[in-house]
Amino acid sequence: MMADEDGKPVVTFGPKSGECAVCGKDGPMKCGRCQVDFYCGRQHQVQHWPQHRKGCGSFELRESSKLGRYVVATKDIPAGAILMREIPLVVTPTYGPSEDRPVCVGCLVEPSVARQCPKCGWPVCGDACSVREVHQPECAAFQRAKYKLPKAELEPWNPDLWKFLGALRVTLACENQARGGLLRNLQSDHSPLENFLESADQMRISAILMVHYRTFKKDCDAAVSWIRDVAGLKWLTAEAVRRGAGICFINSNSCSAGLGRKETAVFAGMSLLEHSCRPNTDVLVWQREDGPAPAAGSTEYVLVASRNIARGEHLTLAYLHNFLLGSVKRRAQTLAWNFLCQCELCRDPSQRGLHLEAWCCAACSGKKKKAFPVTIHDMQNSWSCSGCGETGSLDATGGGAQGAQAQAKRLEKRLENYVGSTAKVPLKVWEQFIHDALWPRGPLHPTHSLVLQAKKAIVELDGVLVLKATLTPGLHCTINHPESRRVAAYCRDLLAVSDAVCPGVNWFRQQLLLVHAGVVEGLVEAQMESMRTMRPPRALEKLLDEMEEIHTELTRIAVSPKHKKTSLGNLEEIAATRNAFSVFK
Repeated sequence: MMADEDGKPVVTFGPKSGECAVCGKDGPMKCGRCQVDFYCGRQHQVQHWPQHRKGCGSFELRESSKLGRYVVATKDIPAGAILMREIPLVVTPTYGPSEDRPVCVGCLVEPSVARQCPKCGWPVCGDACSVREVHQPECAAFQRAKYKLPKAELEPWNPDLWKFLGALRVTLACENQARGGLLRNLQSDHSPLENFLESADQMRISAILMVHYRTFKKDCDAAVSWIRDVAGLKWLTAEAVRRGAGICFINSNSCSAGLGRKETAVFAGMSLLEHSCRPNTDVLVWQREDGPAPAAGSTEYVLVASRNIARGEHLTLAYLHNFLLGSVKRRAQTLAWNFLCQCELCRDPSQRGLHLEAWCCAACSGKKKKAFPVTIHDMQNSWSCSGCGETGSLDATGGGAQGAQAQAKRLEKRLENYVGSTAKVPLKVWEQFIHDALWPRGPLHPTHSLVLQAKKAIVELDGVLVLKATLTPGLHCTINHPESRRVAAYCRDLLAVSDAVCPGVNWFRQQLLLVHAGVVEGLVEAQMESMRTMRPPRALEKLLDEMEEIHTELTRIAVSPKHKKTSLGNLEEIAATRNAFSVFK
C-alpha cells in the first residue's frame, strides 16, 4: 500500500490529476499528505496553504475490537473542509428489489429502449456504451466464458442480476494492480453478533440480526452460484467471488447525487467511516468549473466536514439517505449492516425536538391539550406521554391508545402507495394527505416523519425542472404562481428540519436550497411580469431578499468550482436586478 509524505498508509483512491486550486489550470502536483488538492506549481501550493491546511492531515485510521476500523479527527476541523477526494474503486448499477428495469452498464442511465451489448448481451444505450471502460472487465470475462445474457432477460428484468454484476465487478477489480490492494483492505464479512451492544442482548434483536446475516450469506452464495455456474466463469474461485460479493454488499454506497444515473459505488477511504443518523461529514460530487459531465466510474467525490468537528471526534457518514425517518425505522434499517445505531439522534427521545415518531396523545387531545409521547429506548420500543404519563408499545409508525396507532398505520400505507406509484401523484393529493394527517383532523403534528416525507415528495414533484431552471440560463420552471408559494413554504419547513437532523454542508440541504431558489425565482418573475410601474412593490423586494439569502448560503456551502461559479453568478444577477430598480425609488 502507498504511503503519504508522513509515512502513513494512503487509504483513499483519487484522481491522478486535477485543476490547480488557485488558478484552475491543469495541476500535475498533488498534495502528498491528503491527496485532495492539485497545483500547477510550487508557488500556488504555498499560496493556497492557509486555506488547504484546514483539512490536510486532519484524520487517521484506527482499529478496535468493538468497531473494527474507524476514522478519527486528529485536529479541530472547520465546517466545509474537504477531507477526502476520491473516485470509486468500483461502480455498478444500483441494486435492490425495486431496481427492476434494465440500466445501461456503460453509463448507468436507464435507456428509453434497452439494447444489448453485441459481445456479452448486457443492456446498453448503444455501441458507444458497450465499449466504455467501466464495462470492459466483465465484458471480456463473459466472452472468455462464452456466455451471453439471453435477450429474454431484458424484460422482465431480474433485480438480482444487479447484485451479481456488482459482485463480479468487485471480484475482477480485486485482481487489478491499482485498485486490488485497497479493495481487499475493506470488510468482506461479519459475524451475526459482531459489534453487538450490551443493551441489545435480548432474543428479539438477536433474531433480527441473525435473519439479516443469513440474508447476507444467501446473497453472497447466490452471486457465487450465478457467476461460476450460470455465467461459467469457473476460473474465479468460489472464495474470491464470495469475498468480492461481501465487499460489494457491505461497502457500497448509492451516489447518483443528481447526476441522473443509477450508480452505486465502492470507495477506498469513505467506506471506512462509521454510520450516524446525524453525521458530521457528507459526500458531494466534485465538478470542474467548465468541464463536461464526468463519465460513470470517473466522477470525483469529496468527503466534506458538514459542521465543525472537534479533535478526537469520530468521522461519521449517514448510511441511510432518508433523514426524515424516525429512530425506530432507522434502527430497523441499520440492523441490516449488523449494528444497532446508538448515535446522538437515536439516543435523544425527542429527536432534537422534532418528535419524528410521536403522535398527538389521544387522552390529552380529548382535554384540548396537544402533547407528544416520547420513546423510551428499551428493546420493547415503549413510549410515555409527556403530558399525561400514559404508556404503551411503539411500532415503526408511532402507536398510541384510542385509535392513534391505527390511524398512523393507515396514513403510512397511503404514503407508501403514493411513493410507489408509477404515475405522478398530483400536488393536491399530497396536500390532502397532509391535511388528513395533521391534528385535530388526524393524529399527527407538523414535524412527524410521515408529514415531512409528504412535504419532501411535494418538493420533489417538480424538483428536476426547478433544478434545471436554476442551473440553466434562460430556462424557467413550470410551477404556477399559487403552487409556487406553497412549495416555497414546504422548502422552508424542510430546511428548518434539516437544521436539526443534518445541519451544515450536505447534499440533502444543498438540493433543498436549489429547489427553493428555483421556486422563489419563479415568484420573482411573476411579480416582475405583473408590475404596472417600474417602482418595485415591497413583495418583490422581500422575494429578492429571500433569493439573496438562499444563494448566499449556496455559495457558502458550495464545494466544487462549478457550484461556486453558479452560485456567485446568481448573486451577481440578483444585484443587477436590484440596481435596475434602484433608480426608480
